[in-house]
Amino acid sequence: MGKKDHDVISSFKVADSDSNRMFITEGPVQLATGMQIQERYLFLFTDLLLVAKQKSSTAFKLKQRVELCDMWIASCIEEVSETTRPSEKSFVLGWPTTNVVATFPTDQIKADWLQKLSERITEEKLRDEGKTLQLKVSPRDIESANGQFCHMTINNETQAKDVLQTCLRQLNVSESESSNYQLWVISGKEGSPYPLIGEYLRSPVWQSMIATG
Repeated sequence: MGKKDHDVISSFKVADSDSNRMFITEGPVQLATGMQIQERYLFLFTDLLLVAKQKSSTAFKLKQRVELCDMWIASCIEEVSETTRPSEKSFVLGWPTTNVVATFPTDQIKADWLQKLSERITEEKLRDEGKTLQLKVSPRDIESANGQFCHMTINNETQAKDVLQTCLRQLNVSESESSNYQLWVISGKEGSPYPLIGEYLRSPVWQSMIATG
């Protein structure tokens, strides 16, 4: 780890004397969502991902601090970005209420990041193995619901598609019609509905959900 990395760790306050947090890798990335593309710089630690904006060769402004146990990786690039992104250099990164297409300088750099992130995310999720959360889903625009809620138990390996399928079965919606429905979440009383795309539903932010047709 060079001087720059030590400076970043100091300025972002990620050093933790009570944990075994270690620096793994860093590098530039483009993050795309909708029609927007942003130049960002990533710092990966054993349990944490920092998303920063590079202001100079040694100066960074922290934009996001994400626990790896709350993250997921997907390949649904076209569902996240409305701009064309090179699939050989890109994959989807997500955390609660956020999905972005991460595009790296080369396909090899993408492969390296994908491997390291996958390994660390899996490792961090295993730490919470066995923990569960009771979830209530509120159906909208589904005739068979008749005002009822869907109830289920989820853990940190439960994905959005699993919740949607379970809810539709409880509402007696046939599998042939399942593609017409989407799982959404509202974060807070004033939040706008947000579509879930393959997310792992570990975080308590998912406790208020909507299934819509």
